[in-house]
Amino acid sequence: MNLECSKEVLLKSRYADPTVDFAFKRIFGTEKYKQATINLLNCLLPECNIANVSFLNSELLGDTGDSRKSYIDILCEDTAGNLFIIEMQNARQEHFLERSIFYASKLISMTPPQGRDWDYSLPPTYVVAFLNFDLKELHPKQDIASGQYILHYTTTKTDDGQKLPGSTEYIFLGLKDFNKSVEELRSYPEKWLFLLRDV
Repeated sequence: MNLECSKEVLLKSRYADPTVDFAFKRIFGTEKYKQATINLLNCLLPECNIANVSFLNSELLGDTGDSRKSYIDILCEDTAGNLFIIEMQNARQEHFLERSIFYASKLISMTPPQGRDWDYSLPPTYVVAFLNFDLKELHPKQDIASGQYILHYTTTKTDDGQKLPGSTEYIFLGLKDFNKSVEELRSYPEKWLFLLRDV
């Protein structure tokens, strides 16, 4: 990850808080700063090995004219066909986990080609959400350890942890839970959290 490049992008927006919707979308959802988005995704999902992304329409339409539309912050696709939803959530929302699952499910339901020849092959889908509130507020019944600032969910087989093909991965990053100083940073996700929290 080119941290200096990414820091420069964030510093250029020093008059706009990168956790505010408009600034976040400007930094991570535009062609001009696309490299920052690639760097972010590669450090969180190194197995994807992303070389390039294309930004897609972030409005998820309903199945019928009277269905509820969904608006996400950033939607992009890499050259391998992986789909990425990237969100910044400032206010606590009671059912944010469920909303994330709903958005991912809606996106998946919109991606298959029309016709009888489709074989149910689904693109890998990832939800990356930065939360500007305590992770413990995400799901009060979950046991979240003190100091934990990343939650990573996948659908796996219970006996050996093998990932279910075509399933969605969810990564939630708690900005309020992250309290390391610059001297304590040990990983790229930590550096991103530091940049977003302190720039």
